Amino acid sequence: MGTDVFKLVNGVLVEMSKEELQRFEESRIQPAEQRRKQVQGEAMRLMRLCDWTMLPDTTTGQARADWMQYRASLRQIMNNPTVDPDVKFPVPPGSFTEV
Repeated sequence: MGTDVFKLVNGVLVEMSKEELQRFEESRIQPAEQRRKQVQGEAMRLMRLCDWTMLPDTTTGQARADWMQYRASLRQIMNNPTVDPDVKFPVPPGSFTEV
């Protein structure tokens, strides 16, 4: 078939059909796509939780700038077409972090 991709069947290498190769490639892509959607969904959830910080009478000065930076970091995660499996979400301003 010319695909030069093989599978092991009962200890023997057998060339994969085009259909098998396509299913194999799709199975490898799906987990990555699912992870991307999961990460983007979490970033969207975190963004919604801090929407209130952008109301005109809630934060000012450096606090507002810190929240804007936090939200920009979340947007960067949401808009990234590829996802690092070990993505680290930003810490909201004023939050305590583990030492």
